[in-house]
Amino acid sequence: MSKSSETRPLGVALAGFGTVGSGLGRLLVENADIIRRRTGRDVAVRAVLVRDAHKAREVPLPPGAVLTTDPARLVNDPGIDVLVELMGGIDAARGIISAALEHGKHVVTANKALLAEDGLALFRLARRKRRILRYEASVAGAIPVVQALKESLVGNRIESLMGILNGTSNYILSEMTSSGVEFGEALRQAQELGFAEADPTLDIDGHDAAHKLVLLIRLAWGVDYPYAALAVRGIRGMAALDIRFAREFGYRIKLIGQARLAADGAGAPGDAPLRLEAGVFPALVHHTFLLA
Repeated sequence: MSKSSETRPLGVALAGFGTVGSGLGRLLVENADIIRRRTGRDVAVRAVLVRDAHKAREVPLPPGAVLTTDPARLVNDPGIDVLVELMGGIDAARGIISAALEHGKHVVTANKALLAEDGLALFRLARRKRRILRYEASVAGAIPVVQALKESLVGNRIESLMGILNGTSNYILSEMTSSGVEFGEALRQAQELGFAEADPTLDIDGHDAAHKLVLLIRLAWGVDYPYAALAVRGIRGMAALDIRFAREFGYRIKLIGQARLAADGAGAPGDAPLRLEAGVFPALVHHTFLLA
């Protein structure tokens, strides 16, 4: 790489400027000095893709960024090195990520649904084009777990994964436990506080956690676990009475995502086909256990 390409600003395009996209744009501006000191390079947001260019926005565009409704504006611009996809959804996001990789751009995405349901083709495309496809923010971004599984634990044999993978459901169950309210009231509070979407289906029916679990399985065991084959049950319909009965016996109810090697799938690679047991489900967790 030439010195000029190393020192010029890294050109970034944001596909989506909603809550997450605008937050990222704001942080790139506010933390520009920190980023420059740590990386030795500036980051310049050159374009922002939105559905409606006339919509009023609370967060201003980063300086120098062009607002556009045309995905080709991001894909074809030679000054853009990295596409950050924060649109959500499947079809449109798949299209722009594929086009960006085909045009030699690196990609960062938080789209857990796309990667869980149709990510294998995108990972193969990125590998073929020798481009980077990163997705740390798609699964437990604040922990973080993706890079830990990809790098720090790459030499370890993972036997099981278990965790609370959805914050909305966890808030609802925690509120039902601490305040004794019914499910509907806890959900309403979560929506008022901004923890739950207006349509909370993906969260309370377990699908958000399931998308994340599929990605973690791919990292931990190197297999593509079909999302459609995953057993998924959410917390819709959970009653305060269920919570009280669990407490009487020293348990808490949590929505758990879990994957583990099956008893007959514990051999070393090559000894036997890898078999996994995986699912998302409400579970009784003893009050002394960390997840409680």
